Amino acid sequence: MSIARNAALLSANFVAAIMCISLNRETFKSFPFPAALTTLHYAVAAIAIEFVHVAGGFEKRPVPLTQRHNFYLLVCCWSACNALSNVSLDRNSVGFYQLVKILVTPSLVAFDFVVYGRRTTLLQGVALVLACLGVGVASVDDVQVNAYGALIACSAVITAAAQKVLNMHVQQVGGLSALQVLSNALPAMTLLSLAYVPLLDRDLPHLTTCDWASVRTFGFILASALAALAATTSATAIFGLISALAHVLLGQVKTCSVIVVGALFYDAPPTPQGMAGAALALLAITGFSLLRLPAIGAAAANDDVRSATASVVALRLLASEEGEGEDSEARLLSNASAFEAPTGVQEGSTK
Repeated sequence: MSIARNAALLSANFVAAIMCISLNRETFKSFPFPAALTTLHYAVAAIAIEFVHVAGGFEKRPVPLTQRHNFYLLVCCWSACNALSNVSLDRNSVGFYQLVKILVTPSLVAFDFVVYGRRTTLLQGVALVLACLGVGVASVDDVQVNAYGALIACSAVITAAAQKVLNMHVQQVGGLSALQVLSNALPAMTLLSLAYVPLLDRDLPHLTTCDWASVRTFGFILASALAALAATTSATAIFGLISALAHVLLGQVKTCSVIVVGALFYDAPPTPQGMAGAALALLAITGFSLLRLPAIGAAAANDDVRSATASVVALRLLASEEGEGEDSEARLLSNASAFEAPTGVQEGSTK
C-alpha cells in the first residue's frame, strides 16, 4: 500500500507541476496579467493556510523582534521572485523560462563563496560553468528571447536565491515553523504584490475592463491556483518519502518535461543548437547535484537537521506560485549549505 501511495504522490506531483505551468500560460491568453495572477495565487494560499490553522494544524506565533528585519526582507524577496517568475513565463518562451531557473543553483553557490568563503571542488565548479554555458547557448539560439524578458528572468533568479537563504535563516534562527512563517508572510506578500501589478503588467487599463467573470477567464484563474495547491501538497508530502537523489532526478525529469511541453505547444520549434545547449545545462546541473549529495546526506543524518530541511522545503513550496518544486536540487543544496554554515553566525545577521 505504501508503494502504491508513494507512486500516486509522485505521479500527482509530476502531473500537477506540468499542469501548473501550462494553465498559467493558458490563463495569460485571456488574463494577460501575470503579476495580478500572482496576487490571486497568494490570496488562495493565504486562505488555505488559514483553514489549516482553524483546523488545528498549527499555532500562530509572531516573528521574534530580532528577526523582523530579515523577515521584512524575506517578504519582499518572496513576493517579488514569484511575480517576476510569472512575468518571465509570460514574456519568454517556456523553454527559456525553465532553463534560466537552473541558474539559481550557481547563484546560491556564489552567495556561499562571497559570504562564507566556502569553495566548491574543481569538478563541481566545472559542472556549474558548463551549466551556465549550456543556458547561454540555448538562450542565444532562442528566437523568442528579448532583452526585457531576459532581465526579468535574471531578476527572478536573484530574488529566488535570496529568498531561499532568508527563509532558511528566519526559520532556523527565529525558531518558527514553516506554517508559522507562512501565516505571518502571506497577508503581507499578497498586499505587497499589488504594488508589482502597475510595474510589471502590460495594458493596465484592460485589467479593469477584463471580463473576469467569463467562464474561460475565471475557470483558468481558479484552475491555475488549484493546480499550484495540488502540486504544493504532493511535493510537500513526498519530501520525506524519497531520497535526495530521487528529488534531484524528479526535478530534472520535470524540467525536461516542461521544456518538451513548451516545444510542442507554446514555443518556436527548437534548433539543434538550442537542444544541445539545453541538454548540456541539464546534464551539468544534474552532475553538480550528484556531486553534492554526500554533503546533503551528512546534513540529513541529524534528526533536527532533517526536520528543519522538511520544514524549509514546505515553506518554499507552499508560497510558490508554481508550487511544483521544479528546482528541487537547488533547494536541497541550499539546505545542505545552510546546515554547514559557521557556528559564529549571529542571530540578527542575514545568511
